[in-house]
Amino acid sequence: MRVGRYSILAPNVIPPGFVDGKVVTEKVLGALQMDQNDYRLGHTKVFFKAGVLGALEDMRDERLGKIMANFQARIRGYLIRKNYKKLQDQRLCRVINL
Repeated sequence: MRVGRYSILAPNVIPPGFVDGKVVTEKVLGALQMDQNDYRLGHTKVFFKAGVLGALEDMRDERLGKIMANFQARIRGYLIRKNYKKLQDQRLCRVINL
């Protein structure tokens, strides 16, 4: 398990700076309230029972979808406000030029 890939599921658990990957992995899996019987931590790898990795991927995809939808909504809002301000400025210029 690459910690960075699934850290999006529990972003507040990971401390800033350099941390041992095994410690971070334990914290992330603990924050996700996963049963310890569903996985085993090796020295450099995490071994999951069948279906657990798929469930993690589904959780990650759902979280990424929410983040991207929020990002798109904020960008759309910004662009609409920018366009509205431009229209208001054009309207003001027309009133002044009359």
